[in-house]
Amino acid sequence: MDQSIAVSSFEDLGDRVSVLTAEAGIIEGAALIGADGLRSVIRSQMHPQDQPRLLGYVAHRTIVPIKSVPDIVRCDEVVLWVGPAFHIIYYPLRNGTELNIVAVFKTDTYAQKNDPVAHKAELQKTYKDTHPEMQVVLGLMDLSRRWPLADRNPIRQWARGRVTLLGDSAHATLQSLAQGAGLAIEDAVYLAALLEVTGGDVITAFQRFQHDRVIRTSRVQLESRALWD
Repeated sequence: MDQSIAVSSFEDLGDRVSVLTAEAGIIEGAALIGADGLRSVIRSQMHPQDQPRLLGYVAHRTIVPIKSVPDIVRCDEVVLWVGPAFHIIYYPLRNGTELNIVAVFKTDTYAQKNDPVAHKAELQKTYKDTHPEMQVVLGLMDLSRRWPLADRNPIRQWARGRVTLLGDSAHATLQSLAQGAGLAIEDAVYLAALLEVTGGDVITAFQRFQHDRVIRTSRVQLESRALWD
């Protein structure tokens, strides 16, 4: 299937799994891997009372061509500035052709979205006394979108029958240790290996996947929280 289809619910039928979608109706398959992120629909069905844990912080993210960045900004290393309830980090991407910028700060308006004028005013107030290099970097940012920061509490059950969670849907973590994407890649590689070792026995592979990964991922989640504080 060469297009994205949003799953709204699933049913484990024992020998297969069916998912309900708005675009394509019911689709069936041998298994379902819920890799649908922090606000996972699959996790919500498996754990209806479980919700993301909001921090009261927001992140603004921007990628800009390095050739457009003023000379005052260091573009050849990872640069992190930290202040009271805010930080900004930037570093090169794609063989040094682009600069990734992430500005994070605490705000009572973390639930508000898509108000660039208000976002800019808030950013300027938060970072008003910061270093000139930071001011230049902030001036490069696209403030049309912001992301409220959140993680998830560790859980023991990712897998149920022919359904499992993977990545942020299983163990969403704060950015403190920069391990969110890394954990998802580990999950994918290990789960693929288990499916091969078990000869495609989905239920056995999913249960072992959960058992073998939960301690490591939970530790990263909790240590990320501790470091954030």
